[in-house]
Amino acid sequence: MTRAAAGHPLYVGDAARGEIQLATTAAEVARAADAHRRRARALGLPPEAEALGHVLGDEFIDVYRDPVLFPSGAAGAYLRVEQRGAGNGGAVVLPVAAGRLILRRMFRHPTRAWELEAPRGFGEPDEPPETTARREVGEELGVVVERLTPLGAVAANTGLLATVSSAFVADVRESGSPARPEATEALGAYRRLAPDEVVAALASGEVRDGFTLAALALAWARGVLR
Repeated sequence: MTRAAAGHPLYVGDAARGEIQLATTAAEVARAADAHRRRARALGLPPEAEALGHVLGDEFIDVYRDPVLFPSGAAGAYLRVEQRGAGNGGAVVLPVAAGRLILRRMFRHPTRAWELEAPRGFGEPDEPPETTARREVGEELGVVVERLTPLGAVAANTGLLATVSSAFVADVRESGSPARPEATEALGAYRRLAPDEVVAALASGEVRDGFTLAALALAWARGVLR
């Protein structure tokens, strides 16, 4: 009933060691399913909320409700979201030109607000993260990447998202071409921020996207951005 994205087996875990353990035996799954069913009904959730396993998916993500055993000895279910694209959790990129960080305003449906963010996006199946990074910068800003510096990994929401993305700093130059957003994106104007302006945008809450915040923290920790 529990599975992962193609080619990515899940770590089962061990509740006895303080971990959330995936239910794997028939008895464990039945116990978790019964506990989750009773909780869902007590909360007045619709019948479809009782389903375990793969509960939703589209071309971007898969949503699973896994039967699990908790360290407390309780059993139940836990939601997990997997981004599609085997081996590539996408990329977030900090584009820099003439000492200034380039961020783009995007209208995000979940927050129903304009967000000031670094370019980021999903990876194609088996595509290297570096390729994803170069494509996203070109599509969202219309610039060309001259040098790409890896920063490390970003797990944006460890309580829900299973996907780990790659973070980069990109030295970029103007291409003379306009941005090429996807038909489903709502892009606004971009801003070129000097270092003190980046700090001000963070302090004021203007930049609050988790991917962007994590990439900036990695860049400063590694001394890539000053």
